[in-house]
Amino acid sequence: MLCDLVDYSTHANIAERFVLELTDFGTDAIKAAWLLELLRARDGVYQPPPIRRFELASADHTLLFAAKKLVQGNSEILNCSPTYWHDTNSKLGIS
Repeated sequence: MLCDLVDYSTHANIAERFVLELTDFGTDAIKAAWLLELLRARDGVYQPPPIRRFELASADHTLLFAAKKLVQGNSEILNCSPTYWHDTNSKLGIS
């Protein structure tokens, strides 16, 4: 969806706003989890679009560790898979 919004340009601002909301996750563990998931997906088959704020977030280890901490504090998210978050954190360099 994010790729389509950016590729077709008409609603690219919606994709940028969505990424802004994820990077400003505050105490929302779901947003933090989605941010980490999208950052992890950058090397996958379905890559998120090149959004500047997203690229800045990928280099902000303080932000990434804060997101990781929120995810780890939410047992429902953390326990969705025995290896998913370990693998995600390793891939992002925040193990």
